[in-house]
Amino acid sequence: MAAGAFMVNTPSGATLTIPGSISGLTTGIFYKTGLGTLVLSGNATAAITTGSLQVRAGTLRLDAATKGSAVWTAGQGLTLGVATGTFSNGGILEITGTSAQTFGAVTVNAKTNTIRLTGNMALSLGAVTRGAVGGTINFDVGSSGVTSIASTTTALSGLVSGGAIWTDASGVDWAAASGPH
Repeated sequence: MAAGAFMVNTPSGATLTIPGSISGLTTGIFYKTGLGTLVLSGNATAAITTGSLQVRAGTLRLDAATKGSAVWTAGQGLTLGVATGTFSNGGILEITGTSAQTFGAVTVNAKTNTIRLTGNMALSLGAVTRGAVGGTINFDVGSSGVTSIASTTTALSGLVSGGAIWTDASGVDWAAASGPH
């Protein structure tokens, strides 16, 4: 692991909640690994001002409902899944609450990855790219009252309306909206 990196591995079936501030890491990459669930709430990530978030496997829940505002510093990069390896599934990023969350560039790696939003939420993504063959992303908004999902990627036209499909330049489907739109 590179200097300035922080990794949390939650085993399958386990849930770990970090409600307080994670100190000692202000820049670098925050890795979530393992098939379990990691919950970051309160000021857990307040000290991390530059870097990126990588959800390699399992579920990372950013609990904005507890904090009352975005949990992750706006504009940071987001990577879902891993480019290589033997993971049977991708990463799941779940954001709860009634605030806005903004990420910079988003990389979608191999397997099926998910961004799940609950609460009256607005999500903004920078340019979204596929980092590995076979990578897909599922936007799951359920019946949560999500107000918007936006990206600087022009291929997102109609993403959350009528089950629109997101395709790459060759026309290959690799993302679709799910739930009520």
